[in-house]
Amino acid sequence: MSGSICGGVAFEWRRIGMCWTEGKRRRFYVSQSSLWYSPTWVCLGCGDSWSDGERGERPFYRNWRADAIAKAKRDWAAVSRTPAETLEAIHAELTVIA
Repeated sequence: MSGSICGGVAFEWRRIGMCWTEGKRRRFYVSQSSLWYSPTWVCLGCGDSWSDGERGERPFYRNWRADAIAKAKRDWAAVSRTPAETLEAIHAELTVIA
C-alpha cells in the first residue's frame, strides 16, 4: 500500500458558484491535493484562488490575472471525472486510511 500526504492533485472537479471577489456567479476549478487540507478554488472569471476561507496570494508580475484565468480554463477542460466518480474516489481513499 502506498499513499501521499502532500502530493499532487488527488481530486479535482468543476463548480459554479458566487465569486467572492466579483460577487457574480462564475465557474470554478476546484482541486484538493489530500484529505488533510481544504480544497483550492480558482475562479475562471477573475483568476483569484481561495483555500480555507482565505484568498490565495496574488503573484507580483504583469498579466498574472490573464495567466491564472487561462490556466484555470485549461484545468477546467481537463477534468475527466464526474462528481459521482470524484465522490467514489474520495470514499475509496478514506477506506484505505481507515
